[in-house]
Order: sequence, then C-alpha cells, then structure tokens
Amino acid sequence: VAIGSVLYIMLLIVCSQFYLNFILLCFSHFIYYAFYFMVASSLILLMPYEYFVKRYYIKKAKDKLSNLPNLKVIAIVGSFGKTSVKNHLYNILKNHHTVVMTPRSFNTTFGITKTILNDLNCYVDYFICEMGADRCGDIRNLCKIVCPNYAIITSIGRQHLDGFKTLNNIIKEKMYLYDISKKYNIITTLNCYNKHIVLYDKCLSKHILKTAKKYISNHKLKGYKFVISNYIKCGLDYYSYILKNMTGTGTSFKLYKNHKYIYTYTTKLVGEYNIQNLILVIALAKNLGLTDKSIAYALDSIVSVTARMEETKKSNGGIIINNGYNSNIDSVKETIKVLNLYKDKTKIVITPGLIELGKYQYQYNFDLGAICAKYADIIYVVGKLNKRAITKGVESIGGDTKVMYLLDKQERNKILNNIKGNEVILLENDLPSNYEV
Repeated sequence: VAIGSVLYIMLLIVCSQFYLNFILLCFSHFIYYAFYFMVASSLILLMPYEYFVKRYYIKKAKDKLSNLPNLKVIAIVGSFGKTSVKNHLYNILKNHHTVVMTPRSFNTTFGITKTILNDLNCYVDYFICEMGADRCGDIRNLCKIVCPNYAIITSIGRQHLDGFKTLNNIIKEKMYLYDISKKYNIITTLNCYNKHIVLYDKCLSKHILKTAKKYISNHKLKGYKFVISNYIKCGLDYYSYILKNMTGTGTSFKLYKNHKYIYTYTTKLVGEYNIQNLILVIALAKNLGLTDKSIAYALDSIVSVTARMEETKKSNGGIIINNGYNSNIDSVKETIKVLNLYKDKTKIVITPGLIELGKYQYQYNFDLGAICAKYADIIYVVGKLNKRAITKGVESIGGDTKVMYLLDKQERNKILNNIKGNEVILLENDLPSNYEV
C-alpha cells in the first residue's frame, strides 16, 4: 500500500507537471498570436489614416506649387547618376539664380513633398527635383505632384529588379518623361550614350545614329563620343565631346553642339561616366541661357558627390575611390574603367556585390566578378551573400586576379585604414547591415 501510494503521488506530480507545461505552452502561444493579431490589426486600422495624411501633404504641396507660377521645375530621372547630375546642375545654376534641390537622395513622394513644403518660396527660380522609382507607376505619380518644365534622363540600367521584374519595365518607367514631353512641352535632355535610351524610340535612334555615323566618317574623328540629344519643341540639339586629356587628377574635353566645336572644359572629376553626366548638365545649362565661360567657372569647383566616385588621397600616396552608393551592373562597367588611370599602382576592388536583383541575383554578381577581374589585381568580397557568384565570375576570366574574403565592414575598414602608398582601392557598392550575412 505504501509503495502504491508513493507511486500514485509520483504519477500525480508527473501529470501535474505535464499539464502545467501544457497550460504554459498554450498560454505562450495565445500571447504570441494575440500580440501578432494586435500588431496586424493596428497596422490595418492605421492604413486609412496613413493614406489620408499622405494625400493631405500631397495636396498641400500641389497647392503651394500652383501659387508659384514663375517657378521652373527640372526633373532628374534615371537608374543611376541622378544625384550626381542634380548636384552638378545645382552648382552651376546657383551662381546666377536662386535654386532649390531635393537634398541627398530625397527622391520619393515623402522626400519631394517635404522639400516643397519646407524650402520653396516665391523667390526661387528653379527647383531641381530628383525622381526615384523602384516599381512601375512611380514616375507617373511623382509627375502628378510636380509638373516638370525640364527633364534630364541620365542612364538606364538593371536595378531594382525585385520591384520592376523586367528590364523592359525599367526602361518604360524611366522614359515616361520622354513619352509625355511633346504633350506637356517638357524640354528633355537625354544621355544617348546609354543604349537603352537610344533604342527606346526607333525613329529618334535611327536619326541620331545616322547623323553621328555620317559626321564621324566625314571628319575621321577618333575618340568622338556622340552622347547627348536635347529634345525640344523646335527640334534636336546634339551635344557631344572628345576627351582631350584624362589623368587621375582631372579631365579636359572638347564640347560640340550640332557637330560644331564650341568650348574646351576642364574638371577635377575623372572617369568617362562623370563626363557624360557633365555633358547632360552643360546641355541643359546652355539651354537655360548660361554662357560657356560661366559654366566653365562653375566646373572648376565641382567635386564628386559623397560615395559616388568620391576620391580620397592619403598622406602616403594611397588612393581610395568611394563608389559605395547604389551600384548596379551597368554603372560598374563604366566606373571600373577609372582604375586604368592609375597604371603604377596595385588596383584593388572591395565589394559586397549587388542586391535587389530577383532571379538575376547570381548572374549579375557573376558578371560583376568577371568585369572587376579585367581591371583589378585583387578583389575583396565582403560577406557571404554574393561570395560564390563573384568568385565564379573572376575564375571565368582565367587571369591573375586574386580573390580574398572579408567577413564584414569591420574587416573592410581595416583594409582601408591600412592602405599602402602604391595602392588604389575602389569601394564598389555598400550594403545595409541586414544584408551582411
């Protein structure tokens, strides 16, 4: 009986413990799902409020713009180069006009409306508005808020494919301002060195390529870059250039309008990618009435925008080129060429790879590795996300480029801080901390 009683008591203890754990488990699950439900329901309940607040500020911004009839709006659109073009144009125009631009990368609905409400007034002549898009319809919606008088389309490439899904969708979205330029009399400046822009309109591309080919053939020019067409209501103005000299400290180039030489410019910027951006800016500035001399004077003070081919020279002679902002496979093809300017230095690329590419993630990072291997002596891959794809891309070239691996930004910073005098490091793209896995 005593043994039975002990066993019975032990059984009660075990059962009570089991039931207690079961109750605690059920309670914890209840708390978890209750919390999840509360958060989800709160977000759903806030959606109408958020929508009406957003519409309120959009209407307020539109009303303010309608009360500024003398204000001219310049829209900057493209997959890459927008912020650089915006800043360069601002630096040229500010010497002659009162100019406001969207700060940093404020290129969304919220950033643009905030700039309109906080910074614009009746004394402003030009509002330079950078317009970003990561899904179809974004540019159209922004144009409903800001009606541009002028537009610059910088370059189009394979970026934000997670949102756009296809390259064709990206091209259509970025060329929206070109499509409506006739209807709304928008003076549009296009970068015709970008194949996606040139081939978008068959009639325009046929005319451009025929004219360029004829001129280059007749004058037997070497190094002639037919880059810009300025689409206006009275026809086309062509701006083009020939590189005169490019070193690690600056660039000089000859500018042509409608195939006639007009001026030789010099700038501290290096890389043909930067020169194409400057030609876009010069073309629009001249259309706004600025002289070549005033533009040339402003170019002397123009430097690279932060994290966009921003060059830093160390005291020991080492050079760091920071192109950490928002790289894509098409821009890399141009920016990587800058390494060729430093022939006496060891060329190093540090990159975590490219993101937001959807099903093309592996392929484009494979291509990134192959492109970098053609110009770099050493490639450091940061993190694990694109490690395999970049490595395979480098191996596909079969050269002597070394591939090394860094765990995170801390290890990357050690390389940057200990740069040697005979090295040039290109920092290509930078990722948010949530991608560093």
